[in-house]
Amino acid sequence: MLLPDHLPKPVFLLIMLFLFISPVEAKLVETEGAALIEKGAKGKAREEAVKQAIRQAQLQTLALVDSASMVVGNSLAVDSARVSAAGLVKDVVVIKEWQQEGLYYVRIRAQVVEEKLRLPSNAARYRKKISVTQFEVADRRQIFDLPMIEVKLARELQRRLENTGLVLARDGADYRLSEQDQHLLDGKKASYQEVVTRLATQLSSQFVVTGTIIDMGVHTGWIRDTRHIVLDVAVYDGISGTLISKHRVNERIIGAGYLDSSMVFGSVEFLVDDYGAVLDQVLDRLANRIIVDLSILPFSAKVLHVAGRDITLDAGATSLMSVGDTLMAYQLENSVIYDDNGRYLGIKESPMATVTIKTVQPQFSVAELESDEITIQPGDLVRFGW
Repeated sequence: MLLPDHLPKPVFLLIMLFLFISPVEAKLVETEGAALIEKGAKGKAREEAVKQAIRQAQLQTLALVDSASMVVGNSLAVDSARVSAAGLVKDVVVIKEWQQEGLYYVRIRAQVVEEKLRLPSNAARYRKKISVTQFEVADRRQIFDLPMIEVKLARELQRRLENTGLVLARDGADYRLSEQDQHLLDGKKASYQEVVTRLATQLSSQFVVTGTIIDMGVHTGWIRDTRHIVLDVAVYDGISGTLISKHRVNERIIGAGYLDSSMVFGSVEFLVDDYGAVLDQVLDRLANRIIVDLSILPFSAKVLHVAGRDITLDAGATSLMSVGDTLMAYQLENSVIYDDNGRYLGIKESPMATVTIKTVQPQFSVAELESDEITIQPGDLVRFGW
């Protein structure tokens, strides 16, 4: 099978993932699910009922039980045992739905196959917003020949992420986030996670990427010099400030030393230089890893304005939103959640109702709440994927 030469690497990887899954026999099953109808939110109840029915299809076909531990699938605790659904559910069709005594019931028919490899979430079809902040520098003496490299690295990584066509990048290179620094918000001491969430709001981003230049120094040898590229990159959720993933790249380029002062980062001369060529490859690898990290996470958009049942969202056609799309609205509570050690975990949120996209503009869209009884405020969220 031939693929276009211009296909972005992450897209190519996802396609190849589908192509090389071992074929397995599917089993056709019918199951039922039910959910409570709260505040007239029938759409929400229907979605939850369908999810329950899908899970029942997984468990009915390929349930695994272990009293100690499981390593595949999503888990549901039952007494002292654990039940894990290890099936991939495909071609789900709702064949019957009804309401009774405040509950919404659905019956589905679906195919279930053994899950050899987890596929990307459906949420990957939306373009999530992401910002890359300025890199920290562990030792500035190592980058004297690469002026402003901490900013240029951030913008170059951001450019490669957006060039995949799978995310929307927001320029965060003018901001530097440091876990070691003491942070203040509104005159009060703030945790690193709180600073991340504030910056994500300021940049209108769902995720924030930070980086650190650990080592770009030159080791002088008897015959040839060797220069290092050691970078740390971390991906944070912009709503909770939670660390999603962290990657380190560690390269050494034998024969590379400090660059001539006339060489410009990103220029043709830089890219054909041994050191520049490896750094170019490193940035590609980091962009690919970040795309894979985000592909399995839900898409989120913030509520900007509420007028009756109509809500305006900060995501539109550029995020691949379409008229008729249905997402779940979540209400953010005022209380901040901390663990027993006082570590900030995030803000509690509750699923409220489904919303349906009515109109779409490039940078925003308008959706309709399914019920008049649901209260949604600016700053709340809609999601697809959870």
